[in-house]
Amino acid sequence: MDRVALDHSAQAAVAAYIEYENIVGGADGGKLLSPEEYEEFKRNIAAKRVNRLFVYWRNQQGTDCKTVGPYSTCFCGHRYRQHQTDDNVTTKKVPCKTPKCRCRQFSYVPVYGSNDLKCLCKHSFREHNPQTKTCERPNCRCQGFSSTHSCTCSQHYNTHSTVFESREERLAMGRPVDNFGGGGELYAAMGGVTDFASLVDGADREAIGPMLQQGPDGPTKAIRFAGQNFEASGASRRAIEGPRVDREERKVVTEDQPSAFDLYHRPHRFARR
Repeated sequence: MDRVALDHSAQAAVAAYIEYENIVGGADGGKLLSPEEYEEFKRNIAAKRVNRLFVYWRNQQGTDCKTVGPYSTCFCGHRYRQHQTDDNVTTKKVPCKTPKCRCRQFSYVPVYGSNDLKCLCKHSFREHNPQTKTCERPNCRCQGFSSTHSCTCSQHYNTHSTVFESREERLAMGRPVDNFGGGGELYAAMGGVTDFASLVDGADREAIGPMLQQGPDGPTKAIRFAGQNFEASGASRRAIEGPRVDREERKVVTEDQPSAFDLYHRPHRFARR
């Protein structure tokens, strides 16, 4: 693995840029905000994002099978971060902000990277109307998208729905509302992401919950993520903390394990094989 050496000023600049991207999330229209505008933006958005909508793909038994985050895909083909994720706690309306997109409400689709989800009519979800879900291929008689895609909970796509909950609703149900990584309340389009466990499928999360035991160095039992085991005591800690810093050489050392936030941004992170 290559080593990348950065001085203190370069490290600070990279960290500031990553934080800026996580907070602004494209709201600047591609034009970098000035320091004054950036601080004003954070002041205006803080309260809204603390009380954001928590979004999940839930089955009929109430399991949050998938956690919706910034790069989760909507039925319209755009990411969650490309939707209106602020100012909607009361209405729970999350339309797409992409110009000319007909999507009026985010609807999660379990696809990763270049993968596709096809309807029983054998056409892609991208060939269906994002509002009515009817197929738009010529001469297709499909009246609504339907799929036998099997989730990790063993139930089909049709038994799931995208659920939007406010902070108050989740607190009333005893569900987590902590912010990802601590201090992540300002991040844009975080949806249902609350902690590192949010990255795991609901069925796997329920299965591994009893397996974890707390020791002096954190959870020590192996966790199974999509058929791959790794020791949580070291790997998960590095994933949360990010790249290791060699204090003697003052170099940033790139390791196999990315930060938890980077891991979430990889759509293929836990694709089952």
